[in-house]
Amino acid sequence: MPSLWQRGYPSLWGRASEGGAMRRSVGVLILVGGIVLVAGAGAALMMTGFLPKLLGMKPPEGTMAAVEEKKPKPPEPITPERYFDLRPPIMISLDTQGHGNRILQLGVSLLMPTREDVNSVRGVTPRVVDAMQVYIRSLPISETESVAKLSAHRAEMLGRINAAIAPLKADELNLYMVQEQ
Repeated sequence: MPSLWQRGYPSLWGRASEGGAMRRSVGVLILVGGIVLVAGAGAALMMTGFLPKLLGMKPPEGTMAAVEEKKPKPPEPITPERYFDLRPPIMISLDTQGHGNRILQLGVSLLMPTREDVNSVRGVTPRVVDAMQVYIRSLPISETESVAKLSAHRAEMLGRINAAIAPLKADELNLYMVQEQ
């Protein structure tokens, strides 16, 4: 009985009737393709730093695997020392469009990331006051009637304060009404 090769059935290497040249070229292509694939995967793992990590070595600095190992510093607990209170309260004179002036006294406190930032922000207090006054004066009178309405603008005010005290950054802004005349 003739074998499968002799009957001319297709095989992985080509038809048996085509001879050895086709079989060799396909075999070489598969071998070279496999080598290139393994080399490319190894190079990618080495460049990202995951191969040294898999082998139990320390990944090189500046690679993705090295960045993953660095853990962020846990935030400092919220304590009274992290709050910066603006003293005296901010006084803002608002024009009520023909009904006289209205004076608004607002207390402002900022929650800073660290205790050291509280001491640093003391030197830029005039910038904080100016940023608050300019923004509140630009609001319509109806928006300045209560602290609850002003609190709706808290994110915008915090953004302006952070721009004024840069490179420092406040985490939170608290407003409270001291007096209204």
